[in-house]
Amino acid sequence: MQSQKQNKTTGSQKVLLSLFSGVIVGLMIIKLQWQVVVFILVGIYCVLVIRKPLWGILSILVVTSSIFEEGTLPVINIGIGNFHIVDLVLLFLLFLIIIKMMLGQITTLKHSPLDWFLVAFWLAAIIALFVAVFRFGVPVKNALSELRIITFYMVFFLVTNLVRTKEELKLLMKGAIGLASAIAIFMLAQSILGDSFSLVSARVESLSTAGVVHESVIRVITPGTNLIFVTLVTSLSILIVSRFKKKQLFLSINIVVLFVGIILSYNRNNWVAIILMVMILFFIVPTHSRIKIIFGTSGIVFIAFLVVIWAGINNGRLMEYLNSTSERFTSLFNGNDLYEKDTLLDRKIENEYAFKKIRSHPLLGIGLGNSYRPFEEWNPKINLYIHNGYWWILMKTGFLGFIPFLLLGINFLLRGFLMWHKTADEFLRGMVIGNTLAFLALCISATVAPVFMQWQTSPVIGMILGCNELSYKFNEAENENSLL
Repeated sequence: MQSQKQNKTTGSQKVLLSLFSGVIVGLMIIKLQWQVVVFILVGIYCVLVIRKPLWGILSILVVTSSIFEEGTLPVINIGIGNFHIVDLVLLFLLFLIIIKMMLGQITTLKHSPLDWFLVAFWLAAIIALFVAVFRFGVPVKNALSELRIITFYMVFFLVTNLVRTKEELKLLMKGAIGLASAIAIFMLAQSILGDSFSLVSARVESLSTAGVVHESVIRVITPGTNLIFVTLVTSLSILIVSRFKKKQLFLSINIVVLFVGIILSYNRNNWVAIILMVMILFFIVPTHSRIKIIFGTSGIVFIAFLVVIWAGINNGRLMEYLNSTSERFTSLFNGNDLYEKDTLLDRKIENEYAFKKIRSHPLLGIGLGNSYRPFEEWNPKINLYIHNGYWWILMKTGFLGFIPFLLLGINFLLRGFLMWHKTADEFLRGMVIGNTLAFLALCISATVAPVFMQWQTSPVIGMILGCNELSYKFNEAENENSLL
């Protein structure tokens, strides 16, 4: 009895001490300047990231690939350009690899066949920056903005060298899936609220398909749209490849949420790519996984049928969304209307300008941040922007940058398709083939969307490339240990 009383007294003292500490900290924050508070928070963040670097990797995704537009983020002006806060996080984590090596916490760097292709691509981008600035007179700020995109592919090295255990690797992938699900929920909330109030920093607009505008149907495109797309393909693969478990219920819920996010973005290239990836998965997985695909597809069709009936009876806003989704998907098969009334004609014009620049500057390109078409006053960004991701890299960095990037992608895909089934861990096996298919889908999408040269997508690509390579390393180590 006496010991219980002492425990209660000790517990009460801890509660009072916590309350007192909270009051003191609150009073300090009120009195201190905001710069000091920021300094303290940055210090806490650095300590957390040093102890668990994977949180630093996830924080990069939160800033670059979620609901924050690049233009809304705080910057540090250095005269010739701007440093985003997230740029400093990336540099800090890259520097942390060196520090950990000096301290002996990392004995050797984890090498992979992709390393030199990625380094060669980045060095070619550095050369393209000098070409742009010193040969074509491009402002340094413009050139640095495109170099930033390519530099974020270095997230690859953060994953391969700072994520030290298989459990941490799984947590990183699950964290990315969770982040993508949160973004999809924000998109759903924004579509319900409409375009009168901006809940997220994103493109929020009425849907337009082949010149027809649907005022009541809201299209939401966030910086995290491609993260949703990638994690949806990976989540589907993990679910299909893994055996039935209770934990898969949570993953299934995430998949439904991610699927809603993909629908609300109304990116037709993503819709087609997901269908193609599931078809490829069907032919390469074992029989028990094929049965899951068949049952899963049948279940989706049945649920969709019930939703359509219910929406038809109520004839409300949901029916408008279903009609617009059906119309947008079937517009892919409209032939001349898709070309003349939609956006393909604009892409043809872009490609013609790009081909001229590629032919005149094949080796080194026209440089990063350089315009490739006549100046358009109504939209200055259009002078730099091209929808085809391949032409963007080839035009800006020349074959010097395009070839290593192409070899990087080809090697990643070949290794993924050849090695995924050798992975013993079910979750990692599904992750490897899922990331491989997601990257293949991005390669297809890159013909009509510049996913390779988007600030919000390059860290995602770096992450999935690194996750796969690290998974191979863990599997090799386990196989070696089993032979001893």
